[in-house]
Amino acid sequence: MRIGAMQGILRRSGSVLVETAAAIGFDGVELDLRPGNPVFTAEGLQDVRRAAALAGVAIPSLCLGALNGFGFKSPDPAVRERAVEFIRNAIRVAGELGARVVLVPFFGASELFTPEDRERAARGMAGVAPEAERAGVVLAMENTLSAEQDLEMLSAIGSPAVGVYFDVSNAMWWHHNSPDEIRRLGPAIAQIHFKDGSGGHSNAMLGRGHVDYPACVAAMRDIGYDGWVVLESAAPHDPIEDARSNLAFARGLLPT
Repeated sequence: MRIGAMQGILRRSGSVLVETAAAIGFDGVELDLRPGNPVFTAEGLQDVRRAAALAGVAIPSLCLGALNGFGFKSPDPAVRERAVEFIRNAIRVAGELGARVVLVPFFGASELFTPEDRERAARGMAGVAPEAERAGVVLAMENTLSAEQDLEMLSAIGSPAVGVYFDVSNAMWWHHNSPDEIRRLGPAIAQIHFKDGSGGHSNAMLGRGHVDYPACVAAMRDIGYDGWVVLESAAPHDPIEDARSNLAFARGLLPT
């Protein structure tokens, strides 16, 4: 099982990001893409590929954090079409980088509160799923929903190219039990985030907050999960040293 770092925890970008991740000992980096990111250009894409190859670091996934501001929940067709184009571009980039997972978040303005929200989001995801399937990419939804609600959405979408990006700390924050949710979702989990919180959403070093990590890893083992684990962990002291400590904690838990 390989371990990556979400771009934000290292507070670096470009070639410096992948070089830093490699120096710490991460196997990969999850890039956070926003409209206008250089990676959407041929030159920018080539730079990332070259830097990752030189550092020996994989790019397992892309995070489309900008979709928290505009997404499929919107009743405005123009906003939904903007989300479609952004995701299509990300699918193309993922294919070029060898990234198997594209994280599609539903937080902030895109949070899914009502059945109507979920229905609209499911229609949007179903619309872009065929392109992801052709590219060999999984669109992984991350949201505040329960496992049951996510499975209902996946059933409505009806595509093997759409799954769930499961965050062990988010689930606890939204009053779900992470090990139970992992077992309910099973193969629907495309990828997993590790972070922790203590009185806050994401403010604790791994193992020092509300997440029962041994129980989560046992649940992961029960469902046969052997994909990437990406750290979205807090850095209350120093981003590099805290990432190093959190990586050591995760490696101590996970099978190699």
